[in-house]
Amino acid sequence: MASDVTDSRPLYRPGARVAAAYFLACAGRITRLLNEDIGPSIAFLGVSWANVAHLAGGGDAPPVPDEARAPVTVYRLADNLGMPYETARRYATRLVEAGLCTRSEAGLVIPDAVLTRPDFRALVRETWEATAALRNDLLALGVALPEPAGPPTDEDRRWVARLSTDYFLRYLGYVTEALEADPITALVFLSVYDVNARPVREQPEISLTLPAPDAVRPDALREPASIYRVAKTLRLPYETARRHARRLIKDGWCETAPDGGLIVPGASLLRPVMAHAAELSWRAALQFLASAADRGLGAAP
Repeated sequence: MASDVTDSRPLYRPGARVAAAYFLACAGRITRLLNEDIGPSIAFLGVSWANVAHLAGGGDAPPVPDEARAPVTVYRLADNLGMPYETARRYATRLVEAGLCTRSEAGLVIPDAVLTRPDFRALVRETWEATAALRNDLLALGVALPEPAGPPTDEDRRWVARLSTDYFLRYLGYVTEALEADPITALVFLSVYDVNARPVREQPEISLTLPAPDAVRPDALREPASIYRVAKTLRLPYETARRHARRLIKDGWCETAPDGGLIVPGASLLRPVMAHAAELSWRAALQFLASAADRGLGAAP
């Protein structure tokens, strides 16, 4: 049972900026590990999560043998991720061809032989360290988080990697639903937002010029994001990133800055549907860190 989280609503926007950076760093780690762009990488996380979701009730998390993993069909994967069936099928085929996933009549499985490779073991460690850094960043903002339960074990670290995947997919789902788009469009949106937020995130003193910690920043304080930068961050072909960016502009979620870069204007963040998605994502971040504290995240080595 996860520890309770304190309502940190007044810090939700500065905290959300930090959480968004963590989210995109998660995306960067998995794309580098798989040597794939963000599409197949999301599918990999979706299959991996679905294979072990039935084990998420607690207890230890030793490596799960293949026969204990629940296969997921392409239809279910597409539904879980909010993407078209043909897109999910194409991504699944790439994973199978790359030897990262197996396919049977029952569905798709990420085998234990993949998840126990040295590079995946390193990913568990990197995820733990990144999550500890997220916790520290939020504590520095004054966000109240539960104290860690005790020194972590290797099983705790694997659990936190699993919890991070769950958080990633929840966050992505909230934004995808708010935009009424697909996950790739949502990731382009979040990548633009992350670049826009860097001046305030990296120079906290800028926040002192705002009327309140949770205030929406003037658009002039947003650093425009080039499509090239977004494409490179997500390992997407430039034309693919540009196509998704054009949809965001057409739907009024993004605007073109005078230098040609993109910004997510404050008006977009204040739309009720996006404000609701952001608050859900923030609460998911708090719950994620509370569950990670139950697994010892934050305890002294």
